[in-house]
Amino acid sequence: MAEKPGSVMLHGGGRGVRQYVREELLRLAGGNAARVVLLPSDEEQRKSDETLEEYEKRLSRMEGYGRWQALCRANNAHFQFIHWNCPEDPDRSQFYTALEQATGLWMPAEDQKWVIERYASDPLKPTRFQLALRGIVSRGGVVGASGGGMASLAESVIVGNAADNAGWTRARLAFGLGLFQNTLLDQNFDIWSGRVERLTDTLRNGPQLDRVARRPGIQHRTIGIGVDRQTIAVLSGNSIRVIGEGCVNLFVQSNGGRTIAWHRLTAGSRPLALRASPAHKQFAAPSDIGLDWESPFGAPPGEGTVVLHGGGSTAEMYDLLPRLTGKLHPRLVHCPSASDTYRRMSNEELMASDLVGVWKTDAVESLRFINANMPEQAERPEFCRLLDSADALWFMGGDQRNLTALYVNPVHPSLFQRKVRNIVSRGGVVGGSSAGCAALSDLMIVGSVENNGRGPARAELSRGLGVLSNVVAEQHFDARQGRIERFAELLRDKRRLANISPARDPSRMVGLAVEEGTALILHGNRLSVVGKNKAHVFLRSEVYDTLTWDVLASGDIGIVCTSIDGSRQLHFEEWGIAD
Repeated sequence: MAEKPGSVMLHGGGRGVRQYVREELLRLAGGNAARVVLLPSDEEQRKSDETLEEYEKRLSRMEGYGRWQALCRANNAHFQFIHWNCPEDPDRSQFYTALEQATGLWMPAEDQKWVIERYASDPLKPTRFQLALRGIVSRGGVVGASGGGMASLAESVIVGNAADNAGWTRARLAFGLGLFQNTLLDQNFDIWSGRVERLTDTLRNGPQLDRVARRPGIQHRTIGIGVDRQTIAVLSGNSIRVIGEGCVNLFVQSNGGRTIAWHRLTAGSRPLALRASPAHKQFAAPSDIGLDWESPFGAPPGEGTVVLHGGGSTAEMYDLLPRLTGKLHPRLVHCPSASDTYRRMSNEELMASDLVGVWKTDAVESLRFINANMPEQAERPEFCRLLDSADALWFMGGDQRNLTALYVNPVHPSLFQRKVRNIVSRGGVVGGSSAGCAALSDLMIVGSVENNGRGPARAELSRGLGVLSNVVAEQHFDARQGRIERFAELLRDKRRLANISPARDPSRMVGLAVEEGTALILHGNRLSVVGKNKAHVFLRSEVYDTLTWDVLASGDIGIVCTSIDGSRQLHFEEWGIAD
């Protein structure tokens, strides 16, 4: 964050600057005592045949720049354009004199690379320009920047997307102007898909900052700030407030990077102040944190278990699923209806398929298949009877639409749906991979609404099997772009959640997302992870429209607790020494 006592205005970009932005910068710069300088953007540079006088006249006639000049004159404040490459100022003495006397700077830019190539240099040796920016803030002034100019203010700057397009959108980094340390900035946060992915991925998995080796990167406790178009984050000391039309997204890490609190602030939000937590956190007394007697995930009452597998290889499940039943030789039922390969097979063909070889191990007493070919079968007792004796039921991957078309009644749960929930109620296990994972929740993501890469990804929704009534589940979380965005936006959209699933309280929805080759195991209010990758838990709070995002690695155990005020937190279970 910026040093006291001055301010920094981070404008997320967009065409033009609203008048209230100019007025706020002038106010923070000292009002009629202000000395405001404007550094023209990369898009409005001087032409080779223009004199300085002609160039400044052209800038003044432009609506975006001329209004700065008019506002300052109307308030008897000083205003000046400053120019980096100016034949009339070959040693840049006039440039630096104006900058070092300024109480306010406005720096628009389209491309952050253009900014840092001109004004930054060695990360160990700040340029005179960088020192001048620090000087404006340290003497109580304000530095404002928009678009690429905003992004360039951090020490490590996102300059584009990495070439590897597999999985999440990832960032390319460069050293920036260094007005901020331990802060990563991103602009146009609401218009381009992948912005949430690349910012949060960099916070968690970005390279370690090494100034000596000239390697940009992330330090422990780095904060992420993503700003929408025509929106301004005003940073003063350790506080942040918002003016403008969109949102400021603040990402704050804790738990050694395992947890990200994603705060969304708007112009109507009260200012948010960041503070350091004490080294030894004081946890609430046990009486203040209640374990949910009712499953926070909306699972059926009982001692059963639900398994959400993120897709990819399910090899670990061949042994794990029988073990989770707690029986030496459980009865396993397999539903292949999501798969285009297996769903048209008869029971005899399925028993002769390769599925038997992997699922019918010595630990399984019997393996049976349940595979409807028409929706009417979901209401037939003779078809569903197989589920009455099942100790475990597994839904394989494919297309979750196939499952809902055959088995789901969105008005009144089908007999099939009720029988599946009964497996959990009587202490059994129900699980699914990929499409099978997505279908286990009541509110199900079936895909993304096409947006041609413009704006954050948006989920297409349907009703699922309803094994978990308070959960939105997401699979392939690490392998496909847009998953973070469509998932987070959905969890925040209370109206849409309520429209799809009217019987559920949208504020109580829990987001569970699982990476490929990984299983998230739900038992009561306890979560555990098995596999080679990670699982993600999103809990919502009305305060600052916050999503708390916890990451669990293989072997981690988390417990979702509810405090007396109704808020939910995930606590990591750790080993201790018994008295």
